[in-house]
Amino acid sequence: MLYERLLTIAKTEGQNLIHTATDGEIYGHHEPYGDMALAALIKKVHDREDFQFTNYATYLAQHPATEEAFLHDGEEAKGTSWSCSHGVSRWYRDCGCHTGGDESWNQKWRTPLRQAFDHLACKLDAIFEKEVTNLLGTEMKPRDLLHSFSPVILAHEDMDTFLGRHTKDPDTKEALAKLLLGQKYKHFSFTSCGWFFNDLAGLEPRQNIVYALMALRLYEGFTKESLLELLLEDLQKAKANRKQDGTGRTLALEAMKELSGEVGSPLLHPQSPHCPERSLSGQLWVLQTG
Repeated sequence: MLYERLLTIAKTEGQNLIHTATDGEIYGHHEPYGDMALAALIKKVHDREDFQFTNYATYLAQHPATEEAFLHDGEEAKGTSWSCSHGVSRWYRDCGCHTGGDESWNQKWRTPLRQAFDHLACKLDAIFEKEVTNLLGTEMKPRDLLHSFSPVILAHEDMDTFLGRHTKDPDTKEALAKLLLGQKYKHFSFTSCGWFFNDLAGLEPRQNIVYALMALRLYEGFTKESLLELLLEDLQKAKANRKQDGTGRTLALEAMKELSGEVGSPLLHPQSPHCPERSLSGQLWVLQTG
C-alpha cells in the first residue's frame, strides 16, 4: 500500500524527489511490526526500478541549488520546531506549550533544569579535552576521538577494538573508556522529551537526571571538584509542581538510592559490544549523600 502510494505521487505530481519521514519510535514501540513494513518497502525499492533511495546531501550534490531560502529565526533567534509555536522555547523555558496537567501547573522548572545540565556539560567537556590530550598527546584532537566513537555507541564495533587502535596500555584504555562513556551519558541527559511534557517529576526529566548522574560519576576520578554537589545545587532551583515531589535535587537523590551499588564499569569486554559498560565488574556508582 505504501509503495503504491509513492507510485501515485510520482505519476500524478511528476516530482523528481519525494520526501518521506518516519519516527524511530514507530519501530517496536508505537507500531508493533512497523520495522517489517519498512523492511518490505526497502526490499521492493531495491528489487524494482521505480525509485532510488537517496538523502538530501546526495541529491543536492547531484542537483546543485539554484535558489536560496531563509529560515525563520524563531524566538530569541534560536530556531524553530514543529511542536512549539515559540521556536524552541519549549526546551528551555515556560513558554506555555505543554501536554496537559493541572491548570495551576507551570513549566518554570525547564529553565533551571536546562541550566543545570549546561553547567555540568561545560565542566565535563573541559575535563574531556584536558584528559584526552594528557593520555593521547596533541596528535589526536579530543573532538575527533569523540566523533570516531559513534560506531561503538551504535554497536558496530566493540570497545576493546576501538580503544586498541589508540593505546595498548590497560590503564589508558580504562581512562579513555570512562571519558568517552561519560560524554555519551552527558549527551543523553539532553534528550528532548525531558522538557517536552508537564512536570519535572515526570518520567522523562527523571531519566535525564539519571543520565547526568551517570556522566558525572564517570568523571569524578579526573577532578577534585565535586561535580555531584555542583549538579545538586543547580537542580535545587528546579521545582516540581506538586510539593511532595520536591525539586530536581530531590529527584536526583531518589535516583541515586536506586542506582547506588555496583551497576557496571566502563572497563573493556569484547563480548559485549552492544552495551560494553554494563558487562564488567567494578564500583561505578557509590555516592555518599550525607
